[in-house]
Amino acid sequence: MGFLLQCIVILKVTEATTDTTTDFDYTSTIVYDDVTEPQDESFLIKKNEVHSSIEKAERHNFADFIPTDYSIHDPPPLINGKPVPVKFSVSIKNIPDINELKQMLSIEMNLRIYWQDTRLTHATDLLFQRSRTNHSYLSLNPVALSNIWVPDIYTDYAKSVSSQRILSPPISLRIYPNATIRYSARIMMEMACPMEFRMYPADSQRCDLRLESYGFTREELSFSWVPEGRPVNIGHRLAHFDYSVNLINDKEDVNFPSGSYPAISVCLRFQRRMNYHLLQTYIPSGLFVVVSWLSFMVPRECAPGRLAICMTTLLTLTAMFAAVRQNTPTVSYIKALDIWMVGCIICVFFALAQFASVLRLDKQAKVKERKVKKSPQGHPKSPCNGKPTWNCISEKGSTGRFRSLKEASDQMDNDMRKNEWSSSATEESHTLEVGIGDRDGSKKYARRYQLSIETLTLFRRKIEAFCPLVAIGTFVVFNICYWPWILSAPTYGRECD
Repeated sequence: MGFLLQCIVILKVTEATTDTTTDFDYTSTIVYDDVTEPQDESFLIKKNEVHSSIEKAERHNFADFIPTDYSIHDPPPLINGKPVPVKFSVSIKNIPDINELKQMLSIEMNLRIYWQDTRLTHATDLLFQRSRTNHSYLSLNPVALSNIWVPDIYTDYAKSVSSQRILSPPISLRIYPNATIRYSARIMMEMACPMEFRMYPADSQRCDLRLESYGFTREELSFSWVPEGRPVNIGHRLAHFDYSVNLINDKEDVNFPSGSYPAISVCLRFQRRMNYHLLQTYIPSGLFVVVSWLSFMVPRECAPGRLAICMTTLLTLTAMFAAVRQNTPTVSYIKALDIWMVGCIICVFFALAQFASVLRLDKQAKVKERKVKKSPQGHPKSPCNGKPTWNCISEKGSTGRFRSLKEASDQMDNDMRKNEWSSSATEESHTLEVGIGDRDGSKKYARRYQLSIETLTLFRRKIEAFCPLVAIGTFVVFNICYWPWILSAPTYGRECD
């Protein structure tokens, strides 16, 4: 009897337990839009604790599999007697800034580095055995980098290297079955880029991003590129440049007294587009030169208007030249744009100088003509040769001196009459005959005046006739020489080898 009672009690407890479990499972979940959410939070906590304990039992730390004799200070052993290959791949995502004044370049890119560490082969096998992933690699936390050897990579001319971090740095670490480790990071690098501006604005710039090993020589490491698609994935067009990127392998040109170190580089070449300077500088300055030619059509009598045209264009070109130099780097040599601006300024200055020469010649001709029309102001020549009349040798040669002051006075009166007669004769004949005894010399003097006036007038007319042709021809020849030279701008040393 007692045994039967015990069996009945066990059966009832079992039924009650079964009914309770069924009811809990039925009511413990609610489905909303194909998303199952537990209704009882206590059950969710218990369930997570169970899964956590299972994962902890199966999960192992990567550092636990690293051999005890592993050293992060020593590079991996040579592979078949050859240096350990370290391979790189790069994908440039953006070039946000090219600062020409500071000669700096900013690059946003994805950099991947591959290397094989055969000392981690056993640890890798254990990880893949205990892993449930179907991938050909395992993703590790970047913290694991502190437990393994990493290549000592640095870059030349780098000013700063940063990453766009939100919650964690954009870094990926993978390990493959053959103990190959892949490190990938999204970095923003600001680097110096020595630039050459002799052909500015038709220049091309070359910036080299060199990746080198600081402490390991070529006997220990070898660098090379891994072609992984396009090295440039920029979704927009740069404002002022056309660009190209070439990957250059190790050239064995990094040699120091301590040894030869591996290095590879990314060559970025930028070719400037001239559209901006063509519209902002070349065409306006050329038009200002043409405006200065309009001064040749203004009569010389309208001096203020003609002078205003020349001076306005000259000052405008000077201000434009100053603005252009502020937006370009300060260098000690002459740039192609400087040659153009100076050429335009010289052409406008030539028009201004031509007008000033014409005014000067015209003024001199008018002054000489007025002198010819007016009577001379000096005394006529006399037998005394400029000496006082009362103290000179007599023309008749009698005694050498006048007998009295009366004779001297009479002689002065005669001289004054001769002067008055000579002045009237000059006004009628436009010559400088100043005395009866010296008529031939006065005629020659007047004739020289007349010839000089004709020469000045002829020279002025030739300047007015030929200077516009010379100015226009000079500017045309300047353009013929300048534009083929700048459009075929030499880029020696700028090409990516």
